[in-house]
Amino acid sequence: MNEEAIRSKILLPYIQDLGFEQSEISFEDSFKIRLGRTEKTIRGRSDILCTRDGQNLFIVEVKRASHIITENDIKQGISYSKALVGNIAPFTIITNGEKTTIYDTIS
Repeated sequence: MNEEAIRSKILLPYIQDLGFEQSEISFEDSFKIRLGRTEKTIRGRSDILCTRDGQNLFIVEVKRASHIITENDIKQGISYSKALVGNIAPFTIITNGEKTTIYDTIS
């Protein structure tokens, strides 16, 4: 499966089953990051950002099913979670649809 199939057929139904509304789930939408003193709006490359009550909760970085998750993939996801303006997403999830790992973004 490619990333889009994993995101739409596996992850989205699961996240909705957890009780998240569509308005709390963003898919590669633009979001702001802080670079020093400046806030920049960029095209978000994180695959899924989940929020609740205006607070970032977690980012999901999705890889294709045949992809073996590497340390660089983990660093990529965590860097997105840490760079969000407003509040750091406290959790980062990396998945290839077969293996899923949750990381504490802060530690």
